[in-house]
Amino acid sequence: MSTIIDVAKEAGVSPGTVSRFMNGVLVKERNRLNIGDAIKKLNFSPNLAARSLKTSKTYVVGVVVPSLGDFYTNSQVMKIEQKLYESGYSIILCDTISNHLTEEKRVNLLSQNMVDGLIICSCSKNPEYMERLKEKGIPVVLVDYGSSSSICDQVLVDNIGAVYEPVQYLINNNHKRIALINGDLKSFTGRERFEGYRRALADYMIEIDERYVKNTYFNEQCAHDALIQLMELSNPPTAIITSSYHLTIGALEAIQDMNIKIPDELSFIGFDNVGITKLIRPHLSIIEQPMNEIGEMAAELLLKRINGDFSGFPTVLRLKTKFISKNSVIEKRVVQ
Repeated sequence: MSTIIDVAKEAGVSPGTVSRFMNGVLVKERNRLNIGDAIKKLNFSPNLAARSLKTSKTYVVGVVVPSLGDFYTNSQVMKIEQKLYESGYSIILCDTISNHLTEEKRVNLLSQNMVDGLIICSCSKNPEYMERLKEKGIPVVLVDYGSSSSICDQVLVDNIGAVYEPVQYLINNNHKRIALINGDLKSFTGRERFEGYRRALADYMIEIDERYVKNTYFNEQCAHDALIQLMELSNPPTAIITSSYHLTIGALEAIQDMNIKIPDELSFIGFDNVGITKLIRPHLSIIEQPMNEIGEMAAELLLKRINGDFSGFPTVLRLKTKFISKNSVIEKRVVQ
């Protein structure tokens, strides 16, 4: 069985440096990377129970997500785990099945001396639940959930800009009948992405036609049904934007079922350049989220709080999305 001395020798540092690293103390970036590599190579497993008694830390972080069944969440979790592992932490991962009551139960359990901090992709609307976490003194980083209160650090995507830019792109390609298949407006993400759509149309003096807006749930069946309803209108949209990966997949399935040709009969912009969306032909114009960066920044921010650095608290980090123009949008000819 490998020891700290073995890790130190492999990493080219002193045992004291390894010890500081394992106890959550910041070390030089080069040393941190070398120690992380040595730990992986030697399959070193420190005695977490002994460390916990010595430092009053569990060296475990709770990660709570609404679903493990999509690429977006999995990409974040992988980066979170990687970043925490490099600093000597393990994670307990909980799936809440997008149920706010299940989320609160999971978090309450984790917060009972089981974890040193929490990263929560929240679906709860209960501010008292967040307040209770603050009273316990447990560092919390919220991901993809904007809160007007100042009780937690937050890592968010610029949801408004994510939809504004592709709507603007469609308008510049002479589209005016632009539809949005979006999530529930009760959700933070759904509200912000609809706001991006609304602002873009308003800035170009295009009145919103409520028939072209489908605020539903973030799942494939809802998107499938929404697209069929849109295309069966007497004056259907010439372009459609979906505001999540699952909505994109559901809408594309309906497009196939209806034998609609992209982009000749319908211009289409999807969300998240992962999984099936990479295989679609013609290549989709896509809204790409910085999945890896979200997970990495959430982990870094939480480690900073666990180590007692509360400078800039609460911090709100908004990461930009990237619009990638491909072959699924065609310029609409202007009738003279």
